[in-house]
Amino acid sequence: MSTPTARPKATTAQKALLLGMIFIALMIPPAFLTMVGQAGVSFTWVYGGIVALIASFYSARLSIELSAIVGVAGVIAILTEPWPLAGAVVVTLLTAGAALASRRGLHNAALLVPIVISLVITAPPTITGVDSSLVIAIVTGVSLCASGLWVTLAVRLVLGSGAPRLPRSEHSLTASITYAAVMAVVVGTAAYIVLALYPIDRGGWLILALIVTLQPSSADTIAKALQRLGGTVIGLAVTLVVALVDLPPWTNLLITSVLLYLALASRFVLPQPYWVYVTLLTPAVLLMNTQAADAFDLASKRLELTAVAALVAIVVALIGKAVVLYLHRGHPTAQIAD
Repeated sequence: MSTPTARPKATTAQKALLLGMIFIALMIPPAFLTMVGQAGVSFTWVYGGIVALIASFYSARLSIELSAIVGVAGVIAILTEPWPLAGAVVVTLLTAGAALASRRGLHNAALLVPIVISLVITAPPTITGVDSSLVIAIVTGVSLCASGLWVTLAVRLVLGSGAPRLPRSEHSLTASITYAAVMAVVVGTAAYIVLALYPIDRGGWLILALIVTLQPSSADTIAKALQRLGGTVIGLAVTLVVALVDLPPWTNLLITSVLLYLALASRFVLPQPYWVYVTLLTPAVLLMNTQAADAFDLASKRLELTAVAALVAIVVALIGKAVVLYLHRGHPTAQIAD
């Protein structure tokens, strides 16, 4: 009886090609939406697709689940936008739930949901010819969910059952609950402050930066905070150069697509340091909504908010480390989880 031969591993070029095929499938609908004057909807489509694409590298089931969750959350987020406390509660619950997924090592994918919702709730998409909040909410939710399911199907068709799987960093139940509690308090507070005090489309970056930077490990949090700050500075410089040219929407979408592809490739095709990923992702996200007229103001605000998020994350990490050391006092040989 012959033993089945192992499936050969894809080369870097093959991985890049496969990711490119999936990415083209992701970007075809938003390209069409942009051409017909619905750029606002096209960007929510991209958001939902990115959530599903990352989740697909864990499992197709997770991709489908997160697509459904982000779709429903998108509807709720738009409807609660006039009420800061309600919006903050939505972001808090999504963040805490995603952080609890660290028990199974799925938090990096799950946290994309509150990240997307923080962007949607602080910068609600506009739909040409539509003023009804209910209609905008429904279209946003459908766009987020449909794009996720579309990308899940594309991954399945292109990669089949041989899709690469990202490693999971699982944590204990106690660590996961602690992480979720810290995230809920820090991100929830930031979300309320942003929604209550910041002008529209200015504070979402703080929520995003906090969600991304805060990690279950103090050491990982500090390292990620510093790399994110450095990558953001470089990425904002790129954003300014492109935004000041004042390109038409379809050109902006093309540049955004290239940057997004390179960002994903830097994580999943030819892994690079985290700051490289942030450098590419920052202009990709910002160019979706940036106009030349407010490019400098937007860049300065993003840098300010990223610095604040990095500082908060580092302080939280140091406090957490101090608490762990205090609880383990008198046990010099104890193995302390960082």
